[in-house]
Amino acid sequence: MLGRRRPLAPPPAHVRTTLPAVALLVACTQPVAVAKYARAADRTTQAFSGVAGEMTASCVRFERYKAERDGGGWDDDAALRRRCAGRDSAVKNAVVASLVLREYFAALANLAANQLVHYDADVRALAQDVGDAGVDPARARAVGDLAAFLADAATGQYRRRELAQVVETENESVLAVVDGLHAIVTEDYRLELEIERQAVNDYFHTAVATDGAREPLAAMLVKNLRDDQIATIATKESALRSYARALARVRAGHQALYDAREELDAPALANELAGYVTTIDDILAALRQAF
Repeated sequence: MLGRRRPLAPPPAHVRTTLPAVALLVACTQPVAVAKYARAADRTTQAFSGVAGEMTASCVRFERYKAERDGGGWDDDAALRRRCAGRDSAVKNAVVASLVLREYFAALANLAANQLVHYDADVRALAQDVGDAGVDPARARAVGDLAAFLADAATGQYRRRELAQVVETENESVLAVVDGLHAIVTEDYRLELEIERQAVNDYFHTAVATDGAREPLAAMLVKNLRDDQIATIATKESALRSYARALARVRAGHQALYDAREELDAPALANELAGYVTTIDDILAALRQAF
């Protein structure tokens, strides 16, 4: 017949003192790299508003050069902007998408730091009123899905315990919105600048061809002015290529979070995210010089 087991002796006093401290340390451990990445992604999406503003400005400059070349004179800005109204609508919708994405990354940083999510009331209103001009339907749905998540996270008082689930459920929408912004930068705005370059060349070529023989000094000054305008466009094109790389790093970073969502404090993930953050910050510093 087996004897009764003796109760386990309590742990030594120093162990009893240490255990709560260890538990507290584990509870307070934060996926710091996730928060740093999210803030870098936030800064990247914040820069989109300036890029989008330049898209509209490029359209206005093109219309101005076109009007002068065609003999219509210099129209006021209001008239020129009316001709760019279609472009304006698409740009505004893209800006709203970038604002919602920025709110998402701010939320991600808060969750990683075990803080509550805040959803800006102005962005919430803009997201509800966004139109369909220039927006792919699938990407428009992705913006709506992110907006819905932000509303739920703010009212549901999400904290760090929801971080992995958020990354998993929102990854597809995040990638879709980032891809949309990337396409605008690499396709739409690139085309805008190419059209503007052609308008600059046509305008100054006409001016030199008309008066160059009679006023050679003036023609030289016109050519220098043309070269300055073309160089400015080239600088913006280079900055856009860099910004596209920053968006690509944002995309890759969130995919890395998704792939490692069960172990968001893993050293390998931290190293990968740190590389993305360094590249993003270098690019954004250069971008501020161009826009």
